[in-house]
Amino acid sequence: MSDIEVMTVEEVAALLRIEPRTVYRKVEANEIPGAFRVGQDGAIRFVKEEILKWINGQIQKGLSSETIQP
Repeated sequence: MSDIEVMTVEEVAALLRIEPRTVYRKVEANEIPGAFRVGQDGAIRFVKEEILKWINGQIQKGLSSETIQP
């Protein structure tokens, strides 16, 4: 089995430069991929590779929607 890197809510929030509570809201709204729950308390963790792919996809969407002004 390959090594899967896992991120916490706080790490994802820092990477996206948003508040952890915003990450929780986005998870509940299914707006962030790669989230899963672990442990008895149901702590949320993220598959790092999925988060990075999602960020790149968001960047591409943003770039493709920009209009080029002469």
